[in-house]
Amino acid sequence: MTVYILDSNRKAVDYPEYAVANVNSTFSVYVDVENYMGRTIIGTQLLVKVTNDTNLTFPLDVNATQTFTGTIQKGATWENIATVSVDSPGNYMVVFEVWIPNQNTGLLQFTGDFCDINVQVVPQTTT
Repeated sequence: MTVYILDSNRKAVDYPEYAVANVNSTFSVYVDVENYMGRTIIGTQLLVKVTNDTNLTFPLDVNATQTFTGTIQKGATWENIATVSVDSPGNYMVVFEVWIPNQNTGLLQFTGDFCDINVQVVPQTTT
């Protein structure tokens, strides 16, 4: 699997890296997952997680803010639009993790495939 993020214009250029709390701290990105596993994967999950922890291990041990579930055909790309809100000031990492069912047990397992963006949220200033 390959997972990557595209901006609102479907380009890998203009990622939301800086936001003002409660002004422009909600944003959307396209998250594409490409299936190179040689077979169709039913029940694929894309988990969106937000953390301000700096000591990270993957998969992140935080609750997903969004979960997308779908089927990815062999050799196909599965596109999702993730909308993320980070309203409190701080430095955040938004992580997109790919999980698939284990062929033997059917239980979801982390594929090791993820991508992330870093977002700095600053307080709104008053005038």
